[in-house]
Amino acid sequence: MRLLEREMNSSRPLRNQPDYAAGLCALGVVDAALGNKDDAIREGERAVELMPVSKSAIEGPMLIQYLAVIYAWTGDKDRAIERLAEAVKLPGSHVSYGHLRLQSALGSAAGRPAL
Repeated sequence: MRLLEREMNSSRPLRNQPDYAAGLCALGVVDAALGNKDDAIREGERAVELMPVSKSAIEGPMLIQYLAVIYAWTGDKDRAIERLAEAVKLPGSHVSYGHLRLQSALGSAAGRPAL
């Protein structure tokens, strides 16, 4: 846990860049790992808002996938699955059944029947 706490302290400059989507998403993943559910979800959702698929066909789907990880880590498996279902339909998305089964970051959400 100390490594994550140090990472959190070193990520303070990201909090000063509220429009940096990739940084906010990374911060959201760290917050999810630290158990800061509300912060994690807020940061992940904001990242997806800042960089929608219509703006970036590469970064947008990736941020959606990380938002799904944030949801899974904070205990909201249903929202994680909703986001993954959204990502899998996007052109060029690398989300597939095999990818999800091997993606340990999603935990038990990857094994859900909805997938």
